Amino acid sequence: MKFILEVTDKHYVVSTEQLQAVYDILDDCERYQKKWSRSDNGGESFYTHHVYDCDAEDSVRETKTMSSAMYAVCKLAGRPEK
Repeated sequence: MKFILEVTDKHYVVSTEQLQAVYDILDDCERYQKKWSRSDNGGESFYTHHVYDCDAEDSVRETKTMSSAMYAVCKLAGRPEK
């Protein structure tokens, strides 16, 4: 069985072992977030930057399964034409 892993706007097909390795790496990472803000009274807008430890909510990730048959068909189709 394969899994479809989405990173930003790209999708990758990974094995069970590869997916576990990605999860293991992410579990040891800190989160980075850029937050848009506006000063009081409709003043100037700005970004604040934050780095913090992951919590239970951050550890939830979504992946989709891909059957072996679907993988074989997709592999035969190859890269789509532009």
